[in-house]
Amino acid sequence: TLGYHDVPLMCAQEMNVSGALARVVRVMAHVDSELARAEVHHVYLRGAEALRSDLIEPKQGESAP
Repeated sequence: TLGYHDVPLMCAQEMNVSGALARVVRVMAHVDSELARAEVHHVYLRGAEALRSDLIEPKQGESAP
């Protein structure tokens, strides 16, 4: 087992949307932190930036969307 005995999990099937990312695992995490909201750094891998472009910081040399 994964060790998630008292954690509620939700399962859903993605809609078939033209141009959507293939095989994406979405995770929602509730985190208690001393950081201010502006200090939180969201990490998206391998093209998943397209899911939340409003949260992505532009890379050096690029402009914001």
